[in-house]
Amino acid sequence: WENYLKAYPESRYRSDAQYLLQLYSSLLFIGLEDSPVSIHFENQADIQVTSLVEIERLSKNKNSRLADQARMFLKFLAMNNQQRNNHLATESTTNTTSSEQLKKYLNLKTFDFSKPQPRDCFSDAICYNNQP
Repeated sequence: WENYLKAYPESRYRSDAQYLLQLYSSLLFIGLEDSPVSIHFENQADIQVTSLVEIERLSKNKNSRLADQARMFLKFLAMNNQQRNNHLATESTTNTTSSEQLKKYLNLKTFDFSKPQPRDCFSDAICYNNQP
């Protein structure tokens, strides 16, 4: 979706592409509630192997916001709790989970899949408004 947004910056599907890029980024780095990428995000050994392989491969790309996030993800894993707290010192991080810290560090949007989404982007080739 990142390439689509670069290739078609004036597309009428731009907002849908941005939504999907944010969604897939969150899934890649955080996962789902019942299938998280990690529980504690303590270090590389704490990450699902398949996710880590993809993130490491992605981190080698250039000129990509997603690749930048992948490099930041790996950097986050290398930080200890004190370094994380110092880096994210704009707000109190003492009582936040590693997952919440990571979302903030990577600027990831949170998606609640237990609630209906306003747009359905998975039932067809294009996104459409969900019916109330």
